[in-house]
Amino acid sequence: ARGMAAMTGYNGVFGYRTDVAYKTHENLGQDQAAYLEAHPDFDWDREVAEATKIAEACKAEGWEFACHTWGHLSVTNKSVDTLSTDQEKWQNTVANITGKTDTIIFAHGADIGTWRDYDASTNDQYAYFKSMGYNFYANVDASAEYWIQIRSDYVRQGRIDCDGLQMWRSLSGQASKNVFENFFDVTSVFDSRRPTPVSATGKA
Repeated sequence: ARGMAAMTGYNGVFGYRTDVAYKTHENLGQDQAAYLEAHPDFDWDREVAEATKIAEACKAEGWEFACHTWGHLSVTNKSVDTLSTDQEKWQNTVANITGKTDTIIFAHGADIGTWRDYDASTNDQYAYFKSMGYNFYANVDASAEYWIQIRSDYVRQGRIDCDGLQMWRSLSGQASKNVFENFFDVTSVFDSRRPTPVSATGKA
C-alpha cells in the first residue's frame, strides 16, 4: 500500500480535460469554450483514456483513490439536492477514471455532523452519502494526534492537515498542541526562508 489521493473533478483529472462539458459542449465556462475553439480536434474520449491509464498505473503501485467532492464543495449544511448534483458529476467524470470508492475525504475539512455519531434517521446528509456506498468519512481535525469513530455502519476520523499553515501554527505556538511531534520534527522540515507569518490565504 502507498497512500490515498482525494480527487476532485471540477478542473479535470490528472491534468486532463475530463469535465463532461468538453464532450457535450453544454454549460461551458468561458475558458472551456475558448480552449475548444482553439483546439477543434479536441477528443474527450482520448483525454479520459489517458487519465485512466494514469489511474490504473497508480493503483498497480498500491495507491487508492477517495472522493473529495467534484467541486471541492464544503458539505456542511448543504442540502441533499446540492450534494446529489455534485456527486452525480463526480461519479460521471471522476469515478469513471479512478474506479469506485467507499471513502470520502471532505473538502475544506468540513463535516456533515458534530462529534456525535452519524445517524441516518436524523442526518439526511449521512443517509445520502451512505446510500452512495460511502463507509469511510474524514474531516480535518488538528486538535489531537488522532480522532476516530468505529461503528457498525461507518468509520469516521479526523485527519491532520499537514501543510505550511499548520506547521507554522505549531512552530509559533498558535496551536494548542504540536500534532506533528510523533511524525517528524517540524523545525527540520519548515523552510526558514519562507515568509512568515503564514496565513490561510497565503499572504503574510
